[in-house]
Amino acid sequence: MGLGDLDTSVAQLAHLNPADLQRLGELERQRIVLSRSDVAGLLSSTLAFVGRIDEALEQADAIIERADDVPMLAWWARAIALALAGKDDEAREAFAVCCDEMRRVSADAAVAILLLQQLSFIQIPYGADNLAERRRIAAAGEAAWRVSSGAHDNVPPHIAWLPLLQIEGDWSTARELALSGVQLADQTSEKHLASTVVLAQVAQAQGDVPSAWEYVNALLRGGPQTLPGYVDLAPSLALLRVAVALCLDRDDLTAARAWLDAHDRWLHWSGAILGRADGECAWTRYCLATGDIGRARQHAEQALALASEPRQPLALLAAHRLLGAIEAHAGRLVDARQHLDTALALADACAAPYERALTLLACADLFLRAGDIDEAAAALDEARAICSALAAAPALAQIEALAARLADQSRAMQRTARVGLSPREIEVLRLLASGRTNREIAETMFLSARTVERHITNLYAKIGAQNRAEAIAFAHEHALN
Repeated sequence: MGLGDLDTSVAQLAHLNPADLQRLGELERQRIVLSRSDVAGLLSSTLAFVGRIDEALEQADAIIERADDVPMLAWWARAIALALAGKDDEAREAFAVCCDEMRRVSADAAVAILLLQQLSFIQIPYGADNLAERRRIAAAGEAAWRVSSGAHDNVPPHIAWLPLLQIEGDWSTARELALSGVQLADQTSEKHLASTVVLAQVAQAQGDVPSAWEYVNALLRGGPQTLPGYVDLAPSLALLRVAVALCLDRDDLTAARAWLDAHDRWLHWSGAILGRADGECAWTRYCLATGDIGRARQHAEQALALASEPRQPLALLAAHRLLGAIEAHAGRLVDARQHLDTALALADACAAPYERALTLLACADLFLRAGDIDEAAAALDEARAICSALAAAPALAQIEALAARLADQSRAMQRTARVGLSPREIEVLRLLASGRTNREIAETMFLSARTVERHITNLYAKIGAQNRAEAIAFAHEHALN
């Protein structure tokens, strides 16, 4: 039954004559048909899942207000809608009411799905750093799954842990479980949708581009032109961001922009709060790729603000990491270190090794810019160990590229130790020797033209050069080009 069918059914039920209502009431008591409350609750929950938040809340609250009992589906709709609206405390209360009622009527199969959704919609976005609570929910979901395993198409009960397995770095188990989830005939089920998102995200992180696109296109069949309202909002937003990452990985900025615009449209259409901070982080990465550092900073700061209220630890982590990278490029190394230290602490608090590895990569770049070769090498070694275990090919490629830069800078520092060039001056000299203009050097290093001119003046004095030609000759002599 689709959303339109449900809407029509609810409208028709509201206009039944007294005799028909009496007959329907008898059928409801015999449980031959769904109750009117259940049909209305099913509509409100469907509205919530596809992102029609205000309508879902209005209908769910009306059902709850007039009900004599506890209408589970209405409470379920309320929980999802509130989670999407960023009202995490109210959403937790609604999940608890719904779960208690499900347990009262021994609806274990529904409890298992509800707890998986509580992980996906509440605990991971708003409480990822509460390790005990997220594991309690997953364990309770697995227990309910085992009791009702026959109702879940032989999907293993351990799939209740799926979102946590991904965060905690057990990607091989997560992938195996998710593959069982996407084999279901019902492609709208929570099992199928959650599995699709995990498979797409892991495939992108491991560099399996064809598989990642396969999972994105399986849900968003119209590409970036897919209209909101026909598929569930939360998994669709996640897959839109996977598509952005895939496009940025191949430097296709035009396509990345189209997917980012789609992400913005879906958020605006739904009024959702959940996903906004992640969207701003995606825009930050896009602006960094285009070289627009000013806009990148604006988006990163907006991401930080959105992830702070309501608090979203993983989104906060990403925002701090991006701001750390931006500050490092700008030469504000102390500010960069503060952002990256905060990101590392959040990665550890969330038990998220891949996020730690990405942050260590940003730290290594910072240390390299500061001329701290030993710290940069240590950060790269740890990041490499994590990403090797995860088979995270794109991150490993970035690590090896930075390792090559580290080796070059180490040799350059040894060769120029006697004249006392700083790491920043060495980098300016390398770019100058490659034929870059002052403006091009400034754009490459994310510095102002005046700062580049000051660096050039200082390095001229240190190497005894009178002009650019002599500086280039020095660079060639010391193998800095």
